[in-house]
Amino acid sequence: MADLKEATVLVEGMTCSSCASGVNRALTKGGYSNVDVNYATGEVYLTDGKDIDLKRVEELVKKAGFEYVGTKREEKQGLATIEKKFLFTLPFTIPLLLHMVIPWQPLHDPLVQLILSLPVMLLGMYHFGKSGLGSLRNGVPNMDVLIFIGSTSAFIYSLAGTLTYWGTPEAANYLFFETSATIVTLVLLGNVIEHRSVKQTTTAITELGKLQEGLADKVEIHDDHEHVHRVPFNQLKVDDLVMVKSGDSIPSDGILVKGELQLDESMVTGESLPVTKRVEELVIGGTLVADGNGLVRITTIGKLTVLSSIIEMVKKAQLEKPSIQRLADKVSGIFVPVVLGISALTFVVAHLVSAFRCSNLSCRRWPFWSFPVPAPWDWQPQRL
Repeated sequence: MADLKEATVLVEGMTCSSCASGVNRALTKGGYSNVDVNYATGEVYLTDGKDIDLKRVEELVKKAGFEYVGTKREEKQGLATIEKKFLFTLPFTIPLLLHMVIPWQPLHDPLVQLILSLPVMLLGMYHFGKSGLGSLRNGVPNMDVLIFIGSTSAFIYSLAGTLTYWGTPEAANYLFFETSATIVTLVLLGNVIEHRSVKQTTTAITELGKLQEGLADKVEIHDDHEHVHRVPFNQLKVDDLVMVKSGDSIPSDGILVKGELQLDESMVTGESLPVTKRVEELVIGGTLVADGNGLVRITTIGKLTVLSSIIEMVKKAQLEKPSIQRLADKVSGIFVPVVLGISALTFVVAHLVSAFRCSNLSCRRWPFWSFPVPAPWDWQPQRL
């Protein structure tokens, strides 16, 4: 794959500003200094002014725990990967939730709940664990870390309680399999909703980008004879002559040198009526020939065209954040570490308090926990 001076790559799996920070840091550590990540559209802009090895970029993105798509957005038929994951977990989660409202004994069986929650947990551990581990490696823990810890903690707690009190009524006090499965399924549902909203957001850019694709009738004159060759739009050069007719799209900005055209310029000006273009008048790439035939000499190609400028302005507008969103990004950057810190502090304090209370009380040790916990019947009100 050829190296580039600048590139825009697509990354799937980013759901928050912490995810974007993780991708940014991974690429920065990889040697790219000018990186701009837009998690809303899943695009990463690399403009270092030096050679960009896309293979290296792909490795860095995957190491960060996200999926590298490529440089071109392709429309996929059918369900997206995140939608398939959600639909897979949903049939297992619904029965687990129903056991809280339906007094059907099989739904209350610890073994049944374990079997129903296990596929959901395996998928959740892979999906959120990969992203969470990648964010920890980059030093920017994202929300997937909390999701992974919350779901696995509920599952392990339930599993340990089930194995410890198997066959006894007390086992019901330790069953939180529905919690672990619900966490995974609901977050996947949120990801599905976000995926669809992002898809709608990027539809306008995608549709504009399609106007830059197609085949043009390039005219070459040799020995006073015209030869017409069909070439892709991106292979046209300045001063090339292109023949256009009714129904064609103008391949790039240029000047009409022969004929007369009725152009639909609504995508640029918003004008619904066709505009008449005569010889020596400018035509805009991407506009549609409603009627007429003519010969256009290309004057501008690539990112200098009007259409490319419109696409870039739309992308830059999406990158600009209001002050409230910048504040939210700052908060999200420290939210996960703060929550993890509070959790660790709670763990330590609970251990110390339990040990202190058990110093003069008859305590029992949980079979699956190292904490000495006072038995409920030993708890006494404290006098001040």
